[in-house]
Order: sequence, then structure tokens, then C-alpha cells
Amino acid sequence: MSLSILILLPVFIFFVNSLCYVYARDAPALTMIVMLMCFGLSALFMVLKTTRPGAPMYWFNLGFLCFLACAVSTWLGKNNYTRWLDQYYEYEGQSEYTNVVPSLPATAYLDAGKIVFSKDSHVDVSKFASHVHEGTTYCAAPVVSSAQSAATTAFGFWAAGLNCCSGGNFTCDGALNKEANAGLVYLHAGDLAQFALATNESSAKRSEDVLFVKWVDDVDKAESLPFNAAVGYLFGSTSLYMVFSIIVGFVVHFGQRRQPARKDSDWSL
Repeated sequence: MSLSILILLPVFIFFVNSLCYVYARDAPALTMIVMLMCFGLSALFMVLKTTRPGAPMYWFNLGFLCFLACAVSTWLGKNNYTRWLDQYYEYEGQSEYTNVVPSLPATAYLDAGKIVFSKDSHVDVSKFASHVHEGTTYCAAPVVSSAQSAATTAFGFWAAGLNCCSGGNFTCDGALNKEANAGLVYLHAGDLAQFALATNESSAKRSEDVLFVKWVDDVDKAESLPFNAAVGYLFGSTSLYMVFSIIVGFVVHFGQRRQPARKDSDWSL
């Protein structure tokens, strides 16, 4: 068996198994089938016997490396899904609204995933507030419009972010971008609770029902960022595994030496 197969087949298995986890939500059965096939093929290689006495254990080595590739890719694939794709798929089924005036009640948009505000909308960074929880700073500032009355006492839409309001400045995402007027709604309950606590420290008061958004200039691009990150994770991890496979493949291939077959006379006293 050639060295190239010893290196490339485990990498191929790693990539295919990892790729399935990127689309696991759309085809969970296929993801499971591919994983089981990878483990099954690895086990088959490991039980094959060499036909020549004294020959290195090529099939076992190949099977072990394929098994390792499948195990590592399964672990990293699940981590990739949890870290990035959960965020991406959260917005499935959420509504999108355009030309929303921030002075309107947020209660009318509680099913929103993406909101494009009126052109004159911006983040009032002078009224930002923060709250620190377990080493993470949760930042929030009200979304307002130029036509909004200065007498407004409660705000329903807030731009929010993590660790982006230190030194007395609110710099979360596109808060300082004059062209930005859209928001990707935060949906994770844990984040929402901490952002709500942050607003308690602001000079601006929040409405009873509020929406916290990631303030951006292109809401569709912002929505796709977790998916792009997951794809980058896939190719990055595959590249690193290729390097690992090359090193291990060379060590396994050249680390064993063919043992000469023992003749019957060698067993005589």
C-alpha cells in the first residue's frame, strides 16, 4: 500500500465527515450514515490480514489512521456546529422588517430576526450603559431617529454587543458607522437577560418590551457571518489535519521495517 493512500484517505474521511456536520440540520440522517460508514470502513481495514508473513501491518495502520480521522472530525464537527451553526440556524423562521421607525413599540416586531430601520435611525452612543457578568461586558445603547421627540422617555430598540464599550465609548459593531441603519436581533435568552441588566444603568429608560440588535450596515451579510465562519472552520481544521496526517503517515510508513520470513530451519535447536 502506498504512502499517499496512508496520508490522503484519512484526510478525505476527515473532510467528508466534517462537511456533513456543516449541513447536519438539513440532512441529519445523512450525517449519521456517513459517520457510521467511516467508522465501519476503518474497522474493516483494521481486521484485514496481510498476505505475506513478516510484512508490515499496512491494513491495520490504515484502519487506525482512518478511525482516528473519523473520531477527531466527529468531535470537531459537533464543536463547529455548536459554536457557529447554532447561531446561523436560529434565524430560520424569523421575520424581516424594513423601514422601521425606532419610536414605534417593539411589541409589534417581537417575531423579528432582521430589522432595517428608517434612514434617519442611529445609535445614541451618549446614552450607552454596560453590565459585567462573569468577565464579559454587556453593552447597550438606544436606537433613535432624527425625527424622534427629545421628550421620549422609554426606548424599545437597543443596539447591543459584547466587550465593546470600554473607556467610556460605545463601539459595538457598526454603532459609529453613519451608513448603518439595520439590526440583527439577538435571540439567545442568556444574552438578553444580561443586556436588560445593562440598560438599567443607562440614562435612557427601556420600554417594557424591548429588542436588542447587532447594529450593522448590511443585515444579510451579518446573518451569514456564522455560516461563513463554520466553512472557514471546516477548511482550516482540514488543512491542519492534512499536516498532521503527513507527519503521522511518514512516521508509520517508514517506522516499520519488513521482517524477513522465518524459515523452518530457524526454529531448530
